Amino acid sequence: MEKVKSAFSKCGASIKAHWKVVVAVVAVLLVIILIANIAGGSEKRAIQKHLKALNACDDAKVIKTMDLEAAIAWANSSGSEDRVEAFQDELDDVEKDAVKDYEDQIEKSIDKDDKGEAKVKLLKIVYSTKAKDDKNLKKVVAKVRLTVKPDKDDDDDDEESIWKNEKKYTSVTEGYVTFYLYKNKVIYSPYVTSPSYSSYNDYSDYADYLY
Repeated sequence: MEKVKSAFSKCGASIKAHWKVVVAVVAVLLVIILIANIAGGSEKRAIQKHLKALNACDDAKVIKTMDLEAAIAWANSSGSEDRVEAFQDELDDVEKDAVKDYEDQIEKSIDKDDKGEAKVKLLKIVYSTKAKDDKNLKKVVAKVRLTVKPDKDDDDDDEESIWKNEKKYTSVTEGYVTFYLYKNKVIYSPYVTSPSYSSYNDYSDYADYLY
């Protein structure tokens, strides 16, 4: 027991004697951790803001989370052999009218009355990777949880249903989705209408598609 006490005493004395070095090392480690979190969290913050705006059915805020010019260029570069090069070329040619049309498209696709009907929560970023030829262009795969409440307009007992006294219920599912970011702004989201033709015309239609 005395040996243990002696060992702890020596350890304590050593730390006390070198406390400035210990404090400096701890401070450096904290700075490194902080920098790592800031550097690696930019994609997470961008997607969280995007989903928060979608969950609020706030079209103006959804638009603020996106780079609409880059979104149009990204959609227009689809199918190109060198998509990054095509994207950069398209980005230089996006017209203001196209951006305005896309804004109108997003505004029409998001119904404020749908607030609370569906909610997407970001569970984690699975991985993020930069384009080889453009470090500002990122592909982000995320795990999300989608919660969809039953439609308020549906009757509990649907006369057309083959099921007696059929009940509606809240659906919850988890899965993986892909976002594309440019300069940490969303340019492709599976929950927002694409500037070109999309099978999922809006956020609500996407939820309906899953269920």
